[in-house]
Amino acid sequence: MARVMIVEDEGDLSELYRLVLHAGGHTIEGIYADPLSALQASPCTLHPDVIILDERLGMKSGIAHLSEFRSKFPAAKILLASADPEVLDDGPAKGVDSIRKKPFPMNELLDEIRNLSGPASKRLPG
Repeated sequence: MARVMIVEDEGDLSELYRLVLHAGGHTIEGIYADPLSALQASPCTLHPDVIILDERLGMKSGIAHLSEFRSKFPAAKILLASADPEVLDDGPAKGVDSIRKKPFPMNELLDEIRNLSGPASKRLPG
């Protein structure tokens, strides 16, 4: 099963992700309300396979920090979650591994985490 980091500023949603992922057998590597807190986490103790990254984190953009996440956690796949249709079209060009339009069913989240953490997973060009 996958080790998952959650970067989401809506507490109820990050808790839902946590519950669903835990029930699906995944390990939560950390829950962060903003990208800077997640980036300050120690790469020595955290080794996420997948990072669920919200695009809009209050006044901050998750995708604006994408290169920093790639640098800090190079082995992690990044699943971008966004309700913004423009971001959904732009995401692959930015180099995310997967994009999900909010809201999405939790069974899709589990399927996508499984796909991203599997041995045959590939990064979208970017």
